[in-house]
Amino acid sequence: MTTKENSPLSDIIYAIRVLRRNMKVFYKLYISNLVINFIEPSLYLFAFGFGLGSFVQDINGMSYIKYIAPGMVAQSGLFAAAFECLYGTFVRMNFQKTFDAILTTPVNKEGVIIGEILYAATKTVVFSAIIMTVVYAARLIPTPWLPLALPFLFIGGMTFASMSMIVTSLVKGIESFNYYVTLVVTPLMLLSGVYFPLEGILRKVGFFSPFYHSAKICQLLAKGDAGNIWIHALMLFLMMTSALTMAIIMMKKRLSK
Repeated sequence: MTTKENSPLSDIIYAIRVLRRNMKVFYKLYISNLVINFIEPSLYLFAFGFGLGSFVQDINGMSYIKYIAPGMVAQSGLFAAAFECLYGTFVRMNFQKTFDAILTTPVNKEGVIIGEILYAATKTVVFSAIIMTVVYAARLIPTPWLPLALPFLFIGGMTFASMSMIVTSLVKGIESFNYYVTLVVTPLMLLSGVYFPLEGILRKVGFFSPFYHSAKICQLLAKGDAGNIWIHALMLFLMMTSALTMAIIMMKKRLSK
């Protein structure tokens, strides 16, 4: 019987091994992954920006497409994290039996769970960087500071991945994810301040969303206002810590069944 070492350091080491395994698989399919995740957000950006934007007056002194561009950088990455730990994790756990295979090695359950979440957060950074390149190429961002958002988007990706992992630990069928996407992910996206400024009660509601804080960091850095990002960074870190802790507890129970 394989001996499992359980300590914070071993959990991190095992998680990195799981991350490396998933990245190797991603690399084999990187063309299809990157093309899909490049085209879809780009279409949203230009459809909303130039299509709908032609009917919308300037917001905060800028055209509509320039207003939504920073938030779209956050949105594309966070969606990748959310869906990876929903459908991707569920498939590896139930259909491909990848988790069963990994757990026959010295890697423990914590390593598998954290590794999956790290992988989703890494995809957040990759896909956000792709859309960031697009918005800079289109000259939609006037400052060079937006790349500083990537570490914070990694934390946001960890948060969304952990939230999705909690859902994955509960559902019995893959079709159940439609409820989470429709009732949680989509409303959080709409109340993130990406498509319109949040005022009054909407801002108070959005303040409790990791989507809002991730988008806000991107918007502030796009304006060169780095001094005001720290409250949003702190909120993201607190949300990530609580969501990650809960994801580990609940997914460990699922893997023990």
